[in-house]
Amino acid sequence: PGVGALYGMRLMSALLNSALLAAAVGVAAGWRRPGWPVIGVVACGTPMTLFLSGTVNPNGMEATSAVLAWTAAMSLALDDDPKPGQVTRRAIALGVGGVLLANTRSLGVLFMLSVLVALAVVAGPRMLAPLVRHRAVQIVIAVLVAGAVAAFFWNRYSDRLTTQSQ
Repeated sequence: PGVGALYGMRLMSALLNSALLAAAVGVAAGWRRPGWPVIGVVACGTPMTLFLSGTVNPNGMEATSAVLAWTAAMSLALDDDPKPGQVTRRAIALGVGGVLLANTRSLGVLFMLSVLVALAVVAGPRMLAPLVRHRAVQIVIAVLVAGAVAAFFWNRYSDRLTTQSQ
């Protein structure tokens, strides 16, 4: 494969992580007053996040998928009057960010659960009930559960691979 393959992997990592950050900016820009949310997302693009996004490792993906998941979750929790289609777009962003976050490392499932718990606490029962009745949110919940189960089994299986090789 050589050096060309390494540069190709780094380029794909940078493109994928850039797409995740761009999606987070897009979600934040959908707020009624997008100034501070967009600044908050842009501030997450620290030099270390950008550096890790251009390397071949799961750290950049973990950071950028967490930014997307948190941005989408707080957008769902805090907007009591979303525009048509926004709940669906935010739920899809939460699903993409959450599944990627759950599968980047062994603690990813716990990180994803912390995003969902924060969403439930911040939204409260008054906001959470209509969200859970939304069809897109129901589908994303199923996708997040499937992603978490896949991550759990992968962590169990990959642990066996390491212990058997010793």
